[in-house]
Amino acid sequence: MTSLLMLAACMGREPEADQSRQDKRSRDEEQGWGDGPGGGEAGAPSPAAPSTESAPSGGFEGIEEKSERAAGAKGRFEGEDGVAMLLGAKESPSDGDAAPTPRAWFPESFLWRPLVEVPETGSVTIPVTVPDTLTTWRILALGQTRGGAQGGAVTTFASTLPAYVDVVTPTFLYAGDVVRLPVQAVSQQAGVLSAPLEVLVDGAAVGGGAVSLAAYGSSTEMVSVDAARAGDLLLVARFGALDSVERIVPVRPVGRPIESVRGGTLAGPRTFGLSASPDGSSGSLVVTVFPGALGVARAELDAAPARGDDLANAAYTYAVTGLAGALAADAGVAPEVPPEVIRTVQLRAWQRIAKETRTPGVPEATTALAALRIAHADTLAGRLAVRLAETLRQSQAPDGLWAAAAGASLDASLVQTARAVWALGPDNQSNRLRATGAFERYRPRLAEPYVAAWGLAAAVVDEGTAEELRKTVRDALHTTPDGSKTLRVAATRPDGRRVTDAEATALAILALPADDPARPDLAAGLLGLYDPRRGFGDGETGILALRALEAVFAGEIPREVVVRVEVDGVEVGRGVLDPSEPHAPVRIVGPALTGLAEHRVTVTSEPPVPGLAFTAVARDYVPWVQASPAGLDLQVSRTALVVGQTTSLAVSVSAPAGVSLDVSLGLPAGVEPDATALDALVASGRAASWRGEDGRVTLAGVRTEGGAWSAAIPVTPTLAGVLLADAARVWPSGAPDAAYSRVPERWTIR
Repeated sequence: MTSLLMLAACMGREPEADQSRQDKRSRDEEQGWGDGPGGGEAGAPSPAAPSTESAPSGGFEGIEEKSERAAGAKGRFEGEDGVAMLLGAKESPSDGDAAPTPRAWFPESFLWRPLVEVPETGSVTIPVTVPDTLTTWRILALGQTRGGAQGGAVTTFASTLPAYVDVVTPTFLYAGDVVRLPVQAVSQQAGVLSAPLEVLVDGAAVGGGAVSLAAYGSSTEMVSVDAARAGDLLLVARFGALDSVERIVPVRPVGRPIESVRGGTLAGPRTFGLSASPDGSSGSLVVTVFPGALGVARAELDAAPARGDDLANAAYTYAVTGLAGALAADAGVAPEVPPEVIRTVQLRAWQRIAKETRTPGVPEATTALAALRIAHADTLAGRLAVRLAETLRQSQAPDGLWAAAAGASLDASLVQTARAVWALGPDNQSNRLRATGAFERYRPRLAEPYVAAWGLAAAVVDEGTAEELRKTVRDALHTTPDGSKTLRVAATRPDGRRVTDAEATALAILALPADDPARPDLAAGLLGLYDPRRGFGDGETGILALRALEAVFAGEIPREVVVRVEVDGVEVGRGVLDPSEPHAPVRIVGPALTGLAEHRVTVTSEPPVPGLAFTAVARDYVPWVQASPAGLDLQVSRTALVVGQTTSLAVSVSAPAGVSLDVSLGLPAGVEPDATALDALVASGRAASWRGEDGRVTLAGVRTEGGAWSAAIPVTPTLAGVLLADAARVWPSGAPDAAYSRVPERWTIR
């Protein structure tokens, strides 16, 4: 028996090598866009008959692909080494026939099979669906026999049509943008070809006309597109009955996003108040229901690529991947996230963990070990966990404490000690006993609720002291208007960061006994602090929150659950837990809240489910105002912009000398920063790192010299028009709420 690993991916960005609309929507939702009017969930790919691949043991020969996605247009797949494939089953229709179904599914890879067993015949057939992309695909197969013999093969095939139409679209626009887009008709056959070209935006014609192409010729027309409102912009280009292509462009709302977040569990109806902003526009009410800890783990798994790549976030992501699989197994349900997706996310997180724990200090070893325990570590991670545990055991001082950092306070050392014991787990009694002695010696310091909660969570106090500390924690709980509870403390972590409400609340859950009546309300409060885009705030807090939710939300969720959302007594949306995916989060999008009065929002599940949690996010966009915190200033200037020509943004910052700053520059759609120049800024030490995303480039760890910092950042426009950029901002590292913001401007690009 032979096993194969198979992967198919686009070889390059040819005419249709673009991201799918689902990819675009996922990215925008993570960043808070895409919920304006006209939004909604992304559509599925157009239906297609499965294709097949035959993979003989000696390589790839006679591979045949069949798809009806061409919807009437006969095309071809051309492969190397005599491999020939066919796209479509019908002859090309005449110009008078109905237009074909638009091509709309454009992923950059479509086949990932990590384990394919090949029978003794030496051939296996794998059903696949080939995307609508017109490009060259590369298929890689790696094989291994049970005896250890290995081999591999690579083949390519081209998916094409006799004639096609293509339109270049940006990955996003802002409401009010006016952009000129190129629409190209291409002939790949001999003889003159004539057909009408039609371009529609949201169903309205914006360009086109009769097009005549010479043999193997092409023609390009520029069309003006006005993105009048936020939501999804549907653009369709048709080339007679020969081809049709559909693009979805997310249009982002204009303004500064503001949010109100509420949350809780659905053991009964939950009612709370939310207000609209009087200056807001393009808002929405989004209720996300998480079926227990697995539901949150599922949501976090989807959001993992948007998280930071420091050790804490990497460890948290690794914990999420392990917890998602373990909870699914415990609940007796099939994995609802493809194993290859989990493995990809896990491998990326593992690479960062392995790099950052080569010579770990106590804080790093504690963070990584706590995450690996949640992840139910595999063999490789298990070996690292053993090494990290040994590092921690040997780092404990004779007095029973673990040092937090040089010059750290006693409270910080007590918290670090409790964190280390908690990460080591229940099997390290000798370390626990020494830590318990230290906590007894410094008992007066345990009056601070944060330190008390850590002592309880790590079980480093005797029973008599524990009861006193539980009272300390309970007395510090805060009850919210909707009945949930949070723990609020004025304390700092061993790493110097302020303790957030989410971290303190998760810690309170772990500190109190399983039968404590406050725990369910604390879990509701913790989920009320959860943001689907930002998680629980950072990796350290996320690790605590995962453990807390795992402890509270045990048990199965009923398979038939309906969730209703009402605003002022009127139902505005409902969702149903999918019986085939009983632990997949459910997202309910309602209309924007309007008016000046507070609205009463009610979320109800039928039947009531204690393990069902939700977050409600009322999002609005208000006009930008010039925010000018004392001591900060940011200036950005630019020269004339022409498509295809590189120019520089002159960026200058004023701030107190020696302060570490983060600088974020909004860019219009289609304007690309020069990665080489940004890498040079980092290499020269003028910035610690940079991160690029659609419409923004952010420099972290910028330090002023004598109170000033400046740089020229090359950018290249790829689209012409009048386009809006988001605000440019500068803030002290770690304090984005103290940002200086420049009101966004529109860029004219010729």
